[in-house]
Amino acid sequence: MVNLELKIVREKSALEFLNDKTFISQWEGLSKQNGKTTIIQEPPFVITWYRQYADSYEPVLILGFNGNSELVGIMPLAFSRKDNYLTHAGDGQAEYHGWICKKNAEQDFPVQALIAVKHNFRIRKWQWRWMPPGSQVDWLYSDELKKEKIFVRVVGKESPVLDLNDKHKIEKIIRNKSIRNKINRYSREANFYIERITSRENAGNVFDILSGQCDFRQMATHEITPFASDQNKKRFYLERMNFPHNNHFTVLWSGSNPIAFHYGACDSDTVYLGLSSYDPVEERNSPGTILMIKLIELLKEEGYKYFDLTPGGDKYKERYCSFHRRLYLPSVYFSRKDKLIDDFRYFLKEGIRKLLYSAGAEPADVSRRVRNAFCFLRKIRETPPLKIVRKFISIFYKKTIYVSCRCFSDDLLQNDRKADAGIRVNSYTDLMFYNGSDPWLRKSILLTTAIKRFSSGEKLYTIVRNGILAQYGWMARRSIDNEFPDFKTGSDHPENGFILYDFFTEPGFKRQELISETLEKMLSDCRHDADREVSVSYHGNDDHLGCELEKRGFRVYHRMSITKVLGLVMRKTMDN
Repeated sequence: MVNLELKIVREKSALEFLNDKTFISQWEGLSKQNGKTTIIQEPPFVITWYRQYADSYEPVLILGFNGNSELVGIMPLAFSRKDNYLTHAGDGQAEYHGWICKKNAEQDFPVQALIAVKHNFRIRKWQWRWMPPGSQVDWLYSDELKKEKIFVRVVGKESPVLDLNDKHKIEKIIRNKSIRNKINRYSREANFYIERITSRENAGNVFDILSGQCDFRQMATHEITPFASDQNKKRFYLERMNFPHNNHFTVLWSGSNPIAFHYGACDSDTVYLGLSSYDPVEERNSPGTILMIKLIELLKEEGYKYFDLTPGGDKYKERYCSFHRRLYLPSVYFSRKDKLIDDFRYFLKEGIRKLLYSAGAEPADVSRRVRNAFCFLRKIRETPPLKIVRKFISIFYKKTIYVSCRCFSDDLLQNDRKADAGIRVNSYTDLMFYNGSDPWLRKSILLTTAIKRFSSGEKLYTIVRNGILAQYGWMARRSIDNEFPDFKTGSDHPENGFILYDFFTEPGFKRQELISETLEKMLSDCRHDADREVSVSYHGNDDHLGCELEKRGFRVYHRMSITKVLGLVMRKTMDN
């Protein structure tokens, strides 16, 4: 056992250490002689995070010194000022939670750190993220912890890693025929390349676009907006660029458009998968997959040995994996009762997950459905009773009329109104301004639907007024089934024509005016292709849209009523 003197320094005392060049030098020295991955616990990451999140987290340093007052261990932590929980520096933005110490203190320093936490913080559970690759775990079962009534549950998992010297694997990834065709398609355009950004200034020039991409996809998938809901997050990533050798930030460009990006930590031989996203409008061209391929090629050129894909349930990671390494996730309890209760919950949850897997279901899908159910219940509480009654009645009886009308593009009558310059095409971030006015249409569903439509090459037209999504509509250039539920006309849309559909106007705005502006812009784009038929599908009760279409030379060619009674669906064609 190593003789250790432990100190917990907080607030001003911690800041004094963080501004002490001698201490920082000792900290860096420990990192170089430690046998595990430490990049997330090193000064560039930790100090940058402390500074950007000073208002939200109190810095806490657990320091270990030997008899000669020499620093032998450091565990950088943080205490949430608002929610009163203890975490590692970086919290959810740190891929790994751990510590740095001399090799001869690997068994003793973390044990003493946990004991110090128990004596100095009134917490019942301390949840870590995954410990860094190469971490020792024997100390988690220490008798000394049990004597102090500290109990740990450890979960192990295989984490994927790509060996950048695995020629067979790299060749298999790069030579995917479908992806190569998409890369070639991009390459025929001017200025298609991947760029590693190494300065804060250059990062700042693109980060607003990239953070918008990230928020859009995260809202669609998980109903969260990492950057919009955390004003410090952007500054944290930008300030990390002051240490370009510790961070690997790449952007995939097509012309002047950043279509995908990746931002992860790196050390001398490994890049760690971090924050990444891509332009939803480019969905059909698989920009995320292309980014991975171009990134792998770049990492090989730069001399890195490994691409750590980090733990998680994302299936795509296995496509790039050469081998796995075992990682461990500790949950620390400061009473046996709390551990037993949490163990019961954990094993019950794991049992359900395994049962779902054995039945062929994806637990992620089940989680999404449960989340959707809770959102639905919340919406019910927020919705006026009359709307709830109408919705309830519609479950048993609902009659809807759908209308299709058409006109050739060279026969379109032009409105006196010019297309409003405020109407934007494929501005996907405009959908983020949807304020949820329709209690039955969640923003995540709106965005998920948009991603699917972008993948089919469809165009989005939007108007934003006073920070609110006031109007949108969609245009497709292919034969599709109408997006309205149960509406299958079977023959109606032209093979090479335009289809305009799914128009939305936010209540409170002048519907006639917005419909007119959006239509004029869409039809103006259609007029560039002569002899193309334009078809519009809409709900029969949308009188404003019907009136605007009639003014422009459209004629109704198909009506259908769909009546639902107690689950039975009856369709009736109403054509003249």
